[in-house]
Amino acid sequence: MPLEFHSLSHGRIAFGFFNIDTDLLLLEKYFFFAHFFCNTIEIIASCKDHKVDNFVLSGYVIEKFEDIGNLMGAIHGIDLRGFIGAVYQLFPFPQRPEGFKQKLDGKTNRAVVY
Repeated sequence: MPLEFHSLSHGRIAFGFFNIDTDLLLLEKYFFFAHFFCNTIEIIASCKDHKVDNFVLSGYVIEKFEDIGNLMGAIHGIDLRGFIGAVYQLFPFPQRPEGFKQKLDGKTNRAVVY
């Protein structure tokens, strides 16, 4: 579940996994798979002077809010518009609360959400 964070440059932002059946992360309007994120963090951490001027994080940008979708509406199955809604159509929120756990094999569903 994405959490709200307070950033110095962009105010309040959402970041995190948004569907337990995938390893896709969202950062506001940016979507990227966990392995790309981890590889980028590894590159940043390896910089000796702790300064990173330029790096590439492979992913997707969805500019229009309505094209992103409504996370809470998708979770409840009442608003399946946009990209998030499309992912929840493929992988609905679990019926029972104990089923709400991030799946360790989320990478197996990457091809479906590319």
